[in-house]
Amino acid sequence: MPTRNLRRILSPKRVVVIGASQREGSVGNTVVRNLQKAGYAGEIVAVNRHYDLVEDVRCVDRVSDVEGAIDLAVICTPAKSAPGLVEECGEVGVRGVVILSAGFRETGEDGRELERRLLAVAKRYPNMRVIGPNSLGIISTHSGLNASFADTSPRRGHIALLTQSGALGTAMLDWAEKEGVGFSHFVSLGNLIDVTIADLIDFLAEDPHTESIVMYIESIADARSFMSAARAFARQKPIIAYKSGRFATTARAAALHTGAMVGIDAVYDAAFARAGVVRVEEFDDLIHCAELLAHHKPPRGARLAVVSNAGSAGVMVADAVLQKKCKLAEFSGDTTVELYNTQHDGDAALVSDVSGEGLRSSSDGKNPCEQLIENTPAHLLKNNDDSASRCAGVVNPVDLFGDATPRRYSRAVQAVLQDEGVDAAIVVLTPQALTDATGIADALVESARHVSKPILAVWMGGQRVRQGATRLAQAGIPVYDTPAKAVRAFSYLYRYSKNREVLQETPRTMPIEFHRDRAALRESFASLMLSESELLSESNSKALLEAYGIATTRPIVASCADEAVRYAQQVGFPVAVKVFSPDIVHKTEVGGVILNVADADGVRAAFDEIQKRCQTRRPDADFRGVTVQPMVVDPHGRELLIGARRDPVFGAVMLVGAGGVDAELLQDRSLELPPLNERLARRMLERLQCWPVLGEYRGRPPVDMDQLLSVLLRFSYLLADHPEIVELDVNPLLVTPERTIALDANIVIDLDMPNDGTTSPDRSPQFPHLAIRPYPDEYVRRCRLADGTQFVLRPIAPEDEPKWREMLATCSEESIRLRFRYLLQCSNHDLAARFCFTDYERELAIVAETHRDGKTEIAGVGRLVTDSNHEKAEFAVLVADPWQQRGLGSLLTDECLAICDGWGIRTVTAEVDPRNHRMLQMFAHRGFTRDLTDEDDILVSKQL
Repeated sequence: MPTRNLRRILSPKRVVVIGASQREGSVGNTVVRNLQKAGYAGEIVAVNRHYDLVEDVRCVDRVSDVEGAIDLAVICTPAKSAPGLVEECGEVGVRGVVILSAGFRETGEDGRELERRLLAVAKRYPNMRVIGPNSLGIISTHSGLNASFADTSPRRGHIALLTQSGALGTAMLDWAEKEGVGFSHFVSLGNLIDVTIADLIDFLAEDPHTESIVMYIESIADARSFMSAARAFARQKPIIAYKSGRFATTARAAALHTGAMVGIDAVYDAAFARAGVVRVEEFDDLIHCAELLAHHKPPRGARLAVVSNAGSAGVMVADAVLQKKCKLAEFSGDTTVELYNTQHDGDAALVSDVSGEGLRSSSDGKNPCEQLIENTPAHLLKNNDDSASRCAGVVNPVDLFGDATPRRYSRAVQAVLQDEGVDAAIVVLTPQALTDATGIADALVESARHVSKPILAVWMGGQRVRQGATRLAQAGIPVYDTPAKAVRAFSYLYRYSKNREVLQETPRTMPIEFHRDRAALRESFASLMLSESELLSESNSKALLEAYGIATTRPIVASCADEAVRYAQQVGFPVAVKVFSPDIVHKTEVGGVILNVADADGVRAAFDEIQKRCQTRRPDADFRGVTVQPMVVDPHGRELLIGARRDPVFGAVMLVGAGGVDAELLQDRSLELPPLNERLARRMLERLQCWPVLGEYRGRPPVDMDQLLSVLLRFSYLLADHPEIVELDVNPLLVTPERTIALDANIVIDLDMPNDGTTSPDRSPQFPHLAIRPYPDEYVRRCRLADGTQFVLRPIAPEDEPKWREMLATCSEESIRLRFRYLLQCSNHDLAARFCFTDYERELAIVAETHRDGKTEIAGVGRLVTDSNHEKAEFAVLVADPWQQRGLGSLLTDECLAICDGWGIRTVTAEVDPRNHRMLQMFAHRGFTRDLTDEDDILVSKQL
């Protein structure tokens, strides 16, 4: 299993360094020294026929001379020797290899050929995992392992660092040493011929020492594995990524509007957001996020309190907070009183005469600052003429003024962080005449010990604040030199919290009913491919849309003016007349669209005019006539564009945006990876600048949102079913208060894509064009129990959360404890989402759904969770109390075992409570054997 093998690599009992050397400064010497300095407790063996010892480590001539099992081999020799050495490692059963050698595909064609040879060798030994080549190495601090040639060895921590650049990896390690930030693991990925980013994310998800991941990424090879692993990790812990190459150009020119509006980098943005990965804009941001993650968990919300000793600095932070779409917290009355008292610390007369009770009990709508001014006696305002202006500092951002003392800072910070309406604080210091930067830093460190919410410090300046900034960093308080950096770091972590909510947001059930005989639809689509070029006609493009329940204006092709008139009279005036040519994609660019044609003479004139324009502007195009279609006019309609493009990395990508002839100019777009659900479709629309226009706007009624969402979902189904689609445009998509209709459509297809019309119940070959596996409706079937009760067995979906909770509510405490091992709270959304939001790539839950008393309910669930290599699956089953002892548990078990057999699963295991005699008997009847028994659990397994 990949995860198990990676555990042996990153926590090895024996490490062999191939190419170890006594020559100081060499890679082989540095690796041995790093292993020793890191305190590695396992055995180190050097391989080099020229030495007996290397740094007091015994040396052998060949890998085969090492006695016993080898967990990890580190290859430090020139590139040309790597394939042969990997062969030797495979022959003696080495579990993992890290290749530090450089000189492969990064050097040109000769290097690419050498890498192909290396990969061919590695594939012959599937139980051996390979990291690299061209890797800096790996570090696992909690195992005392530093199998790298990095200059530094990081301290222990809880951040895992994955990098595709060794140079930037060393920069991160050097920074971490200076700032006192530790890592759990460091992996330089190299050229990724075997171990992938997804493999490592899966391993780190199970690692008890890792609480977050930061990544430097240049490219992703296996998009589906990456999305699956990242989504699973991000549900529990944050992933922060910096992706280089933001402005890479596409290899293939875009034919349609969608292609022009979708770039590679925008797709990465959409993919990261869908996976719950937070993408940072600058490499420095990766470092700042790592620093914040090292000492704080992600915040609950975006409500920031700002405390500073300069009004201008506070305003700078406030501007940055609002720009990053975070929030300035609103303080409670109690907090306002405490801050006011803090600002006047030492002025006993003023403080004692201001009553806080009036602030806390006021209900006249005045804010706390206004109440403070009213409640301050006039003689005190007169004697303290700046009191009124100081009261303004009680609002957020809090201004402690240039004479702020360490005590004043400490009290203010504790006050705001004890406020329930505050999620984190940014504390700013500017070096003024009376500022004790170091003393304030010490006071902030002390305050941080009494609060659990994140504190971010901004110590602005140079030499005068340096010592204080160092004190903060040593104490684990992230410190920045500008407000913008602090706010960006916070905003990224808040974005993770929002992404995590989206990953677990329950969509609304939207019944999408249409004929989805996939084989018949694909057979029809295949016939279109045989009869046309890569660009389908508007008529055939719309035919495919209509097959998925998307309304269109069907065009009729007319090869001459008389035909155009006859067809216009059939459909009724007014009509739209458009050019018909397989060579013209954007009809408006050649003047090939004439709208609102009101009569027969107008149709003839339109035909002649379009033909003349095409001959002038595109004389090379094959003009075959025009199409005539009903003219749809609605004064309350809005024009959108929906489209799709096949990305070289993530496959099908879906777009929605502002439509019409100016779509490319406006660039108001939102991207998402299919498949969609109701919440994802709605969020696509909400991200558009034109989103407010879709609601009630300037006297126009809102559009039919449910119908628009339905079209987006149907469009998602269409893309999932047809990998041949390279690009697809529906522009404009007219959205009105009554309907949503496609007025124009074009599809570009890949004529070389196989299209045999077959579908397969197994996992590997299906949907190769999608980065996320869609709902596996091939597992939907009807069945009945022996007593005649009918059920639909189907995979669970996020929309099932309410029904899943209702099922749990009918279960006794004993049934829940037997299934979950503890008394699960069915009202907890986070917990319910864990069981309903499944990744169909690695997990499947089959629900038994039935109708009773006019209501649909879930009577039981059988769940399969596979390892990342799909060799082993864990099984569990729950049947609601009203349905027990009727054979439903057996039905679900047999269904799940049949699915495992189709997947090629080798072993199925289950944990059973010793008191659950019926379940033990059922497993025994199906050939399961007991592998482990203790007082809490019995582990049973079955070989398939």
